[in-house]
Amino acid sequence: MSASDAIFDRALDVITITSVFCFAATFYIIIKHSPKYMASLSRPLLNIFAWNSLVNGLFLVARPLPMMPLTCFKLTGVLSMLVKSEDLGHLVVMMTFLATLNVAIGLVISFSFRYMAITGCRLLQARRIWLFLYAAVPHSVFSAGYLWSYSMWAISMDEYRGVIPQSLRENLFCFSSEAPRSFICTLYLFVVIALVVGALVILVGLSFYELHKNEKIISERTAKMQRKLLWNLIVLSGIPICLGGTPFMTFAVFFFQNEWPYGQVIGAICLVMMTLFGPVMCVACLLFFENYRKALIGIFLKKCTHVVTVTQVVSIAKLTSQPTR
Repeated sequence: MSASDAIFDRALDVITITSVFCFAATFYIIIKHSPKYMASLSRPLLNIFAWNSLVNGLFLVARPLPMMPLTCFKLTGVLSMLVKSEDLGHLVVMMTFLATLNVAIGLVISFSFRYMAITGCRLLQARRIWLFLYAAVPHSVFSAGYLWSYSMWAISMDEYRGVIPQSLRENLFCFSSEAPRSFICTLYLFVVIALVVGALVILVGLSFYELHKNEKIISERTAKMQRKLLWNLIVLSGIPICLGGTPFMTFAVFFFQNEWPYGQVIGAICLVMMTLFGPVMCVACLLFFENYRKALIGIFLKKCTHVVTVTQVVSIAKLTSQPTR
């Protein structure tokens, strides 16, 4: 293993192991400490974190290292030592971008739920099966489009246009570098990201409009609470957009312009950043929302109390040695 491969693996070791604790704490606190008025927010958040944790959990055992100037990846991690298969590598990359896509879809769903909560939409009082279908349909539709586009992009090493040295073939898996197969999948993801950003802007604008329109109807306390929840969600959504969307677009450019200098290093950094936004989003979620912050502080205080609790012990010998009157 080269020095750059080792640095890539160690960085992902730290991030993925840390993310296990971050996701575990976040899932526990959201499930156990979400008040009823936050139900329309907590469930979409759980959906986002579930997709996010899928990638970080996968990266615990298998990581795709970009191999520019080849339009290929090398699978590293524990699983790559046990299974030698191109299909496994393609599965890892496919699941990585599938989860990223569904995190973006989950953001739109969370803002649509927040908008419905502000407007008092009756759908939020519907049976859970309808709420499940409301979220499952867009996830399924966009995922199906992505899986089709990915199948057009992935190829075997024997189909690769260039010559791959035998010394590099171990744990390698490749993608087409010829149009149109080379850009269908990435173009699809770019279009989805653009649609997501557009939908978020529209939903945020409509939400603030409804809050402003209802200021004279609802109490000042309710309006303030709704506005605070909305702003927290906006800031929280900026994390995957900045640490997920931006590195992905940068990676896509360097992967297709695979002859550019430092492409492999920049591509590896982008992949590391894409796994980093999960733990950062967990920490931000627990700190931004007051109920979750109080629950987190309560857990730490409880632990500290157990550590510093002192029980006074009185010696029996001391008691018996006291003179009786």
